[in-house]
Amino acid sequence: MANQMTLYCTRFNFCREHVELKYKDGRSVGCKNTPAREAGIIDSKWTLKNVFLNLFKRRD
Repeated sequence: MANQMTLYCTRFNFCREHVELKYKDGRSVGCKNTPAREAGIIDSKWTLKNVFLNLFKRRD
């Protein structure tokens, strides 16, 4: 259960775009943002593939 919650929270903060968190890209187009990107923790939205690759990288 703890692993499921970790995955859910990671997806919620790093992968899922939130309507309330908006920014303008280089072309002045309005885009949705993730909480982690809004906080400056990451530079771009992650996919679940990125999450799993980073998870297994840290175990080595």
